Amino acid sequence: MKRYGMRRILIVDWDVHHGNGLNDLFYNESEVLYMSTHDNLIYPYTGNWEEAGRGAGEGYTINIPITRDLEDDDFYVIYQSVLPPLITGYSPELILVAAGFDAHRDDPIGKCRLTERAFGLLAKLLLKLCLDINKIPLLLVLEGGYDLRSLARSVREVLIVLTGRDSPEAYPVTASQRAEKLIDKARQVQRSYHANGQVFFQILVSIWEIDYLSFFHPVPRSICQCLPAAGWVSYFVRYILR
Repeated sequence: MKRYGMRRILIVDWDVHHGNGLNDLFYNESEVLYMSTHDNLIYPYTGNWEEAGRGAGEGYTINIPITRDLEDDDFYVIYQSVLPPLITGYSPELILVAAGFDAHRDDPIGKCRLTERAFGLLAKLLLKLCLDINKIPLLLVLEGGYDLRSLARSVREVLIVLTGRDSPEAYPVTASQRAEKLIDKARQVQRSYHANGQVFFQILVSIWEIDYLSFFHPVPRSICQCLPAAGWVSYFVRYILR
């Protein structure tokens, strides 16, 4: 942050395990906002709703414990409801994604119900928000995933989005009441740190108002050029997309 003169970074963590290291590292800071969805009934058993930061960082840690019975639509609609106002209100200068894929239904550890489509939709959502809001740089870092086949399929869905090979799609959202309850809880927790939820959640959209995900235009490949270790990354991209 000092090297590039940044003042605000958003970290989005969709790994099924809570990122307790990231959580603790920035727990007292407002310069880094950490948002995580995770199952807090598995290791490291942290990331409760009330773990929301301390001191100057109070309210800048957002933990959303999820249940294992969430489907793709549920998972997507949580992010669709939270991320737009979060990014608009916080105005990050860089978005980092802890991209774990162990919430896939075939993963032996996560044991959730998501498919690779959920991760492709999250990548779409993040990339569109980054492009629409001040062209925010986006960097994804591979994390968990313990079934190699589902891991490969999930990473492939994300890479298709990042390389602009995805086609426009109208996606009907039919989220359950489980997702609605999680979104309401996130609003409630944040309101206790930000008056009336004004900082992040004042423009939250009700999930019943979300009918379609109908966006995506080709994304310049230059968005991926900031990745390190270009040799093995380019090889992996060629392999997984062939």
